[in-house]
Amino acid sequence: MRKELFLLGIVFLITFSLAGENAECNSRWDKGLPQLKLQNVHIQASSLKEAWQNISDRFGIRTIIFVRWQQPASENTKFKFDSDKCAVSEVLMAFEKAYSDYTQMQDDKTGIIWLHPQAIPYDTILTNRIRVGKDADALPMQTGILEMFRPLKIWSGGSDGPVALNTFNNPVNLHAGSYCVRDILNVCCLANPNRTFFVTQAHNGVWVIYPLTVILFHGENHQLTPALLSYWQSEIDSTAQDLPTDNQLINALSSNDLQIRSAARNYVELDISELFSKLGGLLSKSDTLEKSMWVAIANLNVVACTDPEGPILHLPEMDKMEKALKEEDWSGNTGLKALVAMEVARVTRDTTFLEQVAKQPLSVSAIANVKPDIIRTLRVSSYLRDKLLELGPQWAGFSKAEIQALGQTNIFSLP
Repeated sequence: MRKELFLLGIVFLITFSLAGENAECNSRWDKGLPQLKLQNVHIQASSLKEAWQNISDRFGIRTIIFVRWQQPASENTKFKFDSDKCAVSEVLMAFEKAYSDYTQMQDDKTGIIWLHPQAIPYDTILTNRIRVGKDADALPMQTGILEMFRPLKIWSGGSDGPVALNTFNNPVNLHAGSYCVRDILNVCCLANPNRTFFVTQAHNGVWVIYPLTVILFHGENHQLTPALLSYWQSEIDSTAQDLPTDNQLINALSSNDLQIRSAARNYVELDISELFSKLGGLLSKSDTLEKSMWVAIANLNVVACTDPEGPILHLPEMDKMEKALKEEDWSGNTGLKALVAMEVARVTRDTTFLEQVAKQPLSVSAIANVKPDIIRTLRVSSYLRDKLLELGPQWAGFSKAEIQALGQTNIFSLP
């Protein structure tokens, strides 16, 4: 069941693509991608789209591509690149050489790299402006952002259904202000290194934005990408010389530093070659209550991001969480206990533990470390929002009005 929830969405994405959490998140990783050193680079592709996809998938190199609705002159040009040692910039230069009507542009602010036709400058792509009326944390990317562009004749394509939403409703933070749509896509990318976009514009002027994963799922035989270590070094441990051990990853997933915790969750998803085997292993190796609960929550963040539909899921994380809620001493961890009870209720629809923790007030200090995770969970789960509104817990920052606001996605307006 664990794989079915995630894999169906990935299989869907592979079929489409071959056919055609923070606004201030540190952008060092994306900015440093052109300098990333690669070894044994051998790429063969029969078209522009296939070349782009191979560069992304095999090496973890995230770029957004914009393709005109008219077929480019170089669309079916073959691409071949062989090098024992090179930098990412050399691969992208080879891409430009093969598809001479295309160029690359690295956004100054975010570091996100775009590939686009030379005839269409970067600063003319998706210039429609949108105002974000107030700071918004953990907006679900698909339903809370991309689908809000429709009044601007900008459609989100290829990602309907609950399984795909489990992949693309990852949380994105946006600050209040005026943005062009292109800038918002860049912010969406910063929230997760395994997200990118295929952008096109039809002859009638309608734009279509296809969200995709950078790395595709080929079963459990996908090789580790060179970008994996660079992401860990950039976002978590600049002194690391090798990929983290399981204990190092567990410590990062349970860190009190929200940035580290979020980056570690992204790392787990980016390490798609060991995604499912690693999730269970990390849970079994967590040696304290706090670590095991944070790892379980991180696992659910990947395999059950959105509310399940149909039969209730029974996941190993639920056994661990329910046992802990029944047997463990949560003194000093009342905020984490509330979050765990929420996750159990969201995935199993059993609100027994949630009803218990809702009776206990939570102060600002008690809830501080889990508040971003509670916001994320309430954003994607109407079931939980309705239940908490019914229970009316005395939790700092979660009044009835504040809980109701987390179900609103009408934060966008025209300037």
